[in-house]
Amino acid sequence: MCCRGERLDVLVRDILRKNNADATAKEDWAVLKELYAMLNILDGKAASLMTFDALILAVYAIVLQGDLGSQGSTSLQGVEGGPALYVSLIGMVVNLAATVVCAFVVRMSWAFLRDEVAVECKAVGRKVDQRTVCYQVAWWLSFVGVFVLVFAMLFRYTRIWSC
Repeated sequence: MCCRGERLDVLVRDILRKNNADATAKEDWAVLKELYAMLNILDGKAASLMTFDALILAVYAIVLQGDLGSQGSTSLQGVEGGPALYVSLIGMVVNLAATVVCAFVVRMSWAFLRDEVAVECKAVGRKVDQRTVCYQVAWWLSFVGVFVLVFAMLFRYTRIWSC
């Protein structure tokens, strides 16, 4: 069984052979193939970042469980919130936002060869740019979420800022 890249190579060779493509078309195909490779890389990075965010959210849940468990509650209703509780909730929202932004990177909307190759290159190039920006935003949100997690753990476990 061949992977996606090999299937794309076979498809490109067949189309170029059938159309007796000139040098410009071959260059366009090479660019298109490279753009799809970039989308695959972004997809893998975003999937890894989503996994990382899930781990951070699990740590937030542990910190939050410590606040809820100390008050004998299983929900936030009626819980007196200390700094750790509020910081944990803010951090969870930030990491959830990072996960949602990552979902825009990994979504599948690759309409291969619906137009001419040059037009398709421009469309895929725009998608690469958009998804790169989404990935960068998600990365920064994850970074902020980890930074907030450090503060939540300081509030929770050191009690140096207890109210």
